[in-house]
Amino acid sequence: MAGAPDNLIVYAGLSTGSDGEPRVGFRPVFNGPVAEGQSLLKPLRQFGAPVLDDIEPRPYVDIQKIVEPMFPPGRLNYWKASFVDDLSDELVDILVAAYRRVPSRYSNVALEPMGGAIARVPDTATAFHHRAAAYSLLILGGWVDAAQSEVNVAWVRDLWDATRPLSSRAVYVNYLGTEGGGRIRDAYGPNHARLSEIKRKYDPGNFFRFNQNIEPALSSWSGSKS
Repeated sequence: MAGAPDNLIVYAGLSTGSDGEPRVGFRPVFNGPVAEGQSLLKPLRQFGAPVLDDIEPRPYVDIQKIVEPMFPPGRLNYWKASFVDDLSDELVDILVAAYRRVPSRYSNVALEPMGGAIARVPDTATAFHHRAAAYSLLILGGWVDAAQSEVNVAWVRDLWDATRPLSSRAVYVNYLGTEGGGRIRDAYGPNHARLSEIKRKYDPGNFFRFNQNIEPALSSWSGSKS
């Protein structure tokens, strides 16, 4: 992906097929002329002998809905995420070894490439600042039986812990659960203070708080001791 044009992205991940076997999968999205996309994706399609190749032209709206079958009503989910700067052999080994022990066929590991246009925006230009990372790493636990919640949550946490030495503390805010204020600060990094000031200006009472909440900054007088 390092030399890919901005209108091509290829997600990679680990999942379980309909036959119950673990699989490595790639989901490319190219927004441009069909012939150009076919040329760019030819090396990927010729790599090995894929179990399934369903790459084809699709409407944009269909691309937006492509993961919906993974999250049907009633399915339980627990996620943890981070960013990594390198898709090293060590990281790959950790992910593969953990996925061989996955307790549910509905769990996945996703690697979302960064770089390109994302990396050309300054870190402080928007709330999102993790622009130098190579990949967003998302560990998605999914299961059906509530009695299996403990083992599935533990699998996600254990894998996330195993990747910590190879990842940053940063995280994409939309992948947070109920991990607390510290992880919210990790999501925004050095931009958190500015966002907190904006919150103080427009929502000083923190009315909009049922979210990954950025609390209003304390004014200089309210934070002082009498």
